[in-house]
Amino acid sequence: MVRELTIFEWTKRTSSLPYLERRREIQRFVRPAQSRFLYKYRAIDPESDLSIERLRSIVVGGELWFSSPLDFNDPFDMSMSIVLGGSAKDKRRRYDAILKENGVPFKKRQEMVGRLARTPTQDIERLLRDSHTKQLGTTGVFSFAGDPRNILMWSHYAQDHSGVCLQFERARDYQFLSAALLVRYSPDFPVVDWTSDFQESLSEVLLRKFDGWAYEKEERIIRLGEANSIQRVQPEALTAIIMGCRISSASEKVISNLMAERLSAGYPLVRIYRAREELANYALRLELVDDSQQVTATDS
Repeated sequence: MVRELTIFEWTKRTSSLPYLERRREIQRFVRPAQSRFLYKYRAIDPESDLSIERLRSIVVGGELWFSSPLDFNDPFDMSMSIVLGGSAKDKRRRYDAILKENGVPFKKRQEMVGRLARTPTQDIERLLRDSHTKQLGTTGVFSFAGDPRNILMWSHYAQDHSGVCLQFERARDYQFLSAALLVRYSPDFPVVDWTSDFQESLSEVLLRKFDGWAYEKEERIIRLGEANSIQRVQPEALTAIIMGCRISSASEKVISNLMAERLSAGYPLVRIYRAREELANYALRLELVDDSQQVTATDS
């Protein structure tokens, strides 16, 4: 009898295949289908060493900074509405299970469960919200966008179209980038019943965002307990850099220098594109700057 591979085992095996075989395997078996490319918008200040170094860390070093959700520009991100459903017996059972997981002895658990059972529900819910906020403070998140031609994204995250948009190809570091999951957008918080389905609902919370942000088409990698840390993606996964339609000549020089650094480090060059404003409608088109450079073309 052939044992089925776990998702982790299949991802590891697929990641070890040659590039074209890897792409075919992903297209054949991954459902729902994942986007081929992921995008990261970045500002550039050619007068700031820190700005250049932050871009270099991604473009040359493959270093991605995983932020805490508490530092996001949206204070509602990863919020939830917590309720305590079920009977009094269900709640006592849940309290006892949590205390047991934390190593509290039986006799002490009985005492604490009784005290918690007498605590007003609104006080317990407040404690749970505080605990969730504390956990978010230690959760690391790296966010990708889904569209390199989005006018609002260029305005909000790439310094009013004067920055860049970095393109990553998922298959070129599938073990790392397969973890990027689509965010779901909604006008309402997800409702989580702590008594019965808290763990099952956690992924819904971590991937839920106010629907006013739907234009971002965000995908995010989430690492519990790894906030404010650097995680590495294979440098080969960066396959294109798109320059904004207002990029300065000084910023273009920064990009040129970073490409030289990649070449010196033995990494493949990437294709360079420039975003151009359409003349007859609200849209951007992408023009290839140098067709002699390597790697697959941008394809949304």
